[in-house]
Amino acid sequence: MKNKLKYMILIGIIAIITVPVLLMAFYAVPYNDDFSTIGDVLREMEKSGKGITTSALLLTLGRFKTWGGFYTGSFLNYAINPYMRWGMPGHQITVFLTTLFFIVTLLVFVRVMMKEIFGVESRIKGLVLGTAMLVCFFDLYYYTETMYWYCTAVSYVLILAFMFWGIIWDARYINTGKKRYAVLTVLTGFLTSGGALNLVALNCEMALLLIGYEWIEKKGKRAWLYFAGSLAGGLLNACAPGNFVRNNGTAGTAQILQAIALSAEHVVHRGYYLLKYTPFLAVIAVVFLYMLKYVKLENRSIRLYHLGLLAVLIVAGGTAVAFPVMLGHGENYYPDRCLFIDDCLIYIGTFLFLLLFAQWCRNVGRNKRTVLYGFITAGMLVWGGVFWGSIAAGTENMLTVKCIKEIADGTAQKYFSYWDSVLHEIKTAEDTHVVVVRKEEEHESSILQGISLTPDTGDWVNKAVAACYDKEDVQYIIE
Repeated sequence: MKNKLKYMILIGIIAIITVPVLLMAFYAVPYNDDFSTIGDVLREMEKSGKGITTSALLLTLGRFKTWGGFYTGSFLNYAINPYMRWGMPGHQITVFLTTLFFIVTLLVFVRVMMKEIFGVESRIKGLVLGTAMLVCFFDLYYYTETMYWYCTAVSYVLILAFMFWGIIWDARYINTGKKRYAVLTVLTGFLTSGGALNLVALNCEMALLLIGYEWIEKKGKRAWLYFAGSLAGGLLNACAPGNFVRNNGTAGTAQILQAIALSAEHVVHRGYYLLKYTPFLAVIAVVFLYMLKYVKLENRSIRLYHLGLLAVLIVAGGTAVAFPVMLGHGENYYPDRCLFIDDCLIYIGTFLFLLLFAQWCRNVGRNKRTVLYGFITAGMLVWGGVFWGSIAAGTENMLTVKCIKEIADGTAQKYFSYWDSVLHEIKTAEDTHVVVVRKEEEHESSILQGISLTPDTGDWVNKAVAACYDKEDVQYIIE
């Protein structure tokens, strides 16, 4: 009976966190690059005489040669293409399902890792920690370019979920040796490494962690299979001719060293930002106390140097994840979709550190433990007190709260109605030279991005929208 009540409470908390986020998907509209994707497919279909899926494959191969090696992200973007296939309802349902798939995957991932890697059989404990991880992804910092923008939802959110499944199957293959997990983990590793290069770095790092776990536990060499698939896909991705065309050749040694230094600095600053400007410290405190009291790792001897080594690995791993972005864009442009991947490593690394730290605290003497708890409590209280204002202000970025507010006060509906009417006017216009005029612009959402149309018919977004609806050109004018 107690377990049933606990499950009900946890499911209720999960619903509170995720249902508003999921409902917001039904107010999303295609945005900027989504129209370019449609235009590319339409032109390829006309040129080749093939269907959407075959045209998507041809475009992916062309992009591999001229733009970038992210083969999985490119193909999925071109092939799914929900607005082109099924209109606005299809677009919104795809965004909804992608977000739902990520949520379910994240919960399963935490549960399986706790069971397969750390031997924690309790489903409730896995669900508690999975819920805390959901809070991190949805209610610490709002990543404007992830959930509700189709292109990045597929290229980042969906592929990150693939990575989680690859690790799940790899862990199960390590412990069971079943061939179906071997096949699944290799394929998933290869597909995941067909994403953006920062995702490739994260994927390979997670694979290496499993190799380290297998080595420590003396369980054989099965984990190398996932790493092999991930590395093969990553090398194919990184060596694509399009990467060198896009970046005008290869980077010099000085540029590479500078990017490494900037990446290391970035990951440290990012951790500092999360602690100072978001409720991350509160999540850490709750998770640590829960692990300390309820999550016991059997036959695990954790030493202080293990914790130090893990901290170094987290920073080094974050540096590797940030490196492709810094090398490609420099320090002045770091989009939210890339922060989403950075923070994934920070969240997973922090939870792992807390788990091992709690185990270490449990093993020290009672007197030392009391003093240690005092220092930890005092440190958290001082930090929270000093930065209380910025942390409290950071709660405004909680996506759950923002979604509830915008759905309730009609902001989301106003946003959708506005842009839906603009797109409908362009689509149904009899003239191929379309001019859309609006008198006011009271439709802004802090969650959903507006389409970047301008009065300039030569602007790339205007041209992409025009191609999507088979128009000569489109003008968007605010009076």
